[in-house]
Amino acid sequence: MCRWAAYLGEPVFLEDIVTAPCHSLIEQSHHALEAKTPTNGDGFGVAWYGDRPEPGLYRDILPAWSDPNLKSLCRQISSGLFLAHVRASTGGATSRLNCHPFALGRFAFMHNGQIGGFEKIRRTLEAGLADDLYDRLEGGTDSELFFLLLFAEGLEQDPQGAVERAAGRVIAAQRRAGLEPSFKLTAALADGAVLHAVRFTTHAAAPTLYASAFGEGRCLMSEPLDREGCDWQAVPPGSFVTLTRQGMTVRPFEPASERKIKDAAVYMNLWLAKIETKPSETVRVDFNDPGIARFVRNKVITIRDAEYNVASRCLGTPLRRMITRNVLPYLVSILIMEAALTIPYSIGSEVFLGFIGLGLPIETVSLGNLVNLGKNNFMLYPYQLTWPTLVLAAITVSFYIVGNRFSDASDPRNHV
Repeated sequence: MCRWAAYLGEPVFLEDIVTAPCHSLIEQSHHALEAKTPTNGDGFGVAWYGDRPEPGLYRDILPAWSDPNLKSLCRQISSGLFLAHVRASTGGATSRLNCHPFALGRFAFMHNGQIGGFEKIRRTLEAGLADDLYDRLEGGTDSELFFLLLFAEGLEQDPQGAVERAAGRVIAAQRRAGLEPSFKLTAALADGAVLHAVRFTTHAAAPTLYASAFGEGRCLMSEPLDREGCDWQAVPPGSFVTLTRQGMTVRPFEPASERKIKDAAVYMNLWLAKIETKPSETVRVDFNDPGIARFVRNKVITIRDAEYNVASRCLGTPLRRMITRNVLPYLVSILIMEAALTIPYSIGSEVFLGFIGLGLPIETVSLGNLVNLGKNNFMLYPYQLTWPTLVLAAITVSFYIVGNRFSDASDPRNHV
């Protein structure tokens, strides 16, 4: 697999990351510690942003460690946003057009990973490109084709959504071709102002990705530059990272096709096969957690089979009236409780991300940042960790009690 590095922040010389450190990107090109193959000598590339909106690009097929021009450029070029990549080919010829990063307009993209069975689904994926995008396809790699698919999926308006939809398209094409989904995606994407990264795999282990503060900015890398220097944190699989000059956010990442499969378990026909309904009379209950959907479904089935509903159907009661009078009132209490627990769950997620150093910018006041600060100072000032933890517990219990009270108050069985 390949190795790559990306930086966003105050301008630094490219050599500070690409060539100078003890485990620089060039060092990783011939001695990677966390890659499938330790040598990445099938070419390299650098994309950097300066005064113009589109990135500069330098790529070649030589091994990165043997190109003196690369070292000279990195010593002279200073940039506040750049991407650098060393390639270990998993498909496609060793040519300059197949070297990362790829650039189109103001966007630059690089990838570490592989689309399984690419040759069997390549034509299907290319057919999804508009003519103007297909004309921009220069090389023969799965990475470049995936980059163009991002534009087809609305990259300029919704970067994360575009990556999720493009990944979903790849997985759907693999399934239609009779292949087991196999897609490893650890990639970086920049538009001149914001840096995005994703770590995802359909199987086995996702290619590694680390994040750390670096001077007056932040750095993302396949492997840490120096394990004893900066505070490198591993980005968990299934994550979408967004770096701005104000800080870093990490959100869950899930290909669109996979999410649709889960949504199919959430979209419920309240009366299932026993009652014929029109499409307009099908009720959709949409939650992120399939667990609550399954619970609601079981509740609906129980109510549907109750004697008073059987009698109502025999008497010819309209379906819409049965749903609004006999079903929905009994679901309100469940939905209220779920909504009440969603808030402390979200706060808890922010605290966890802050605890591992991937939360909100450090200058933002949040429980996650307080917990992260308390973790580092726990031996000297234990209260810095104790109080934020107690506040989180109090918030969780409070929302549970309030939600439980409202749930009980809205349950029709408590008013009989």
